[in-house]
Amino acid sequence: MEGLWETSNVAWPWPQGTEPRSTWPVVTEVPPAAVAAVATEFGALTGSDGSEWQAALPDAVFADADGDPLDDVDDAREELAEHLDLLAAWVARVPAGDSLILVIDGDQ
Repeated sequence: MEGLWETSNVAWPWPQGTEPRSTWPVVTEVPPAAVAAVATEFGALTGSDGSEWQAALPDAVFADADGDPLDDVDDAREELAEHLDLLAAWVARVPAGDSLILVIDGDQ
């Protein structure tokens, strides 16, 4: 679901009458129709060891702003694949007609 990820479409509840202190966390509501599409998208790439994700992730994901590969690319690829499998499992468990709220807090 390109264009949906890391899109802040839910206002973070800063204290009333105050300006947001930052753009973090990013809170995204995945509406019911999109949940089904995301589940289908993830369904094609999930596996018990994350190997499908690892093969599907482009090298550019693991490069810095200059295009140079990050240190420990293999470890980063494996960790990201494992977490994408977890996210896919959460999406698959969303009851029909419900939204999913994703909170991205940090850049780890």
